[in-house]
Amino acid sequence: MPRPLGIGPQHSLEELHAHFKNLSRAPFVEILADLIKCAPTKEAVHAFAQEHPDKWVNTVRTMARLSGYHDQLEITENVNIMIQSMGDTELESTLAALEQEILDLPEHEYAEVLADDQRELAHISDEDIEGPAS
Repeated sequence: MPRPLGIGPQHSLEELHAHFKNLSRAPFVEILADLIKCAPTKEAVHAFAQEHPDKWVNTVRTMARLSGYHDQLEITENVNIMIQSMGDTELESTLAALEQEILDLPEHEYAEVLADDQRELAHISDEDIEGPAS
């Protein structure tokens, strides 16, 4: 009997609980790989688009979001970002871009950015990060 899509002995119940507790997307990677391998042919996509243009638009929108595109306006001159709504890939690429921006600054500005960061972080306590002690 074939296994259900993406389900198998690769994750124990305890591992799954740990992944979910940490808000990890790792258990879904195998399912995503299985789904992508089942992608329709170009001809089938064309026929689908012709037959259901409304569903095709929603499919394009969904795939664009999954690819990291979104329809929200970005403020490019501000480093305050809402990481709660970002996917892993988008978060990693945003972090890499910000790190590169800092490294590209002239040395005196780089020192100012680090000093600003240290001042902003100075008021954050361990409790703010970890939450109240149980």
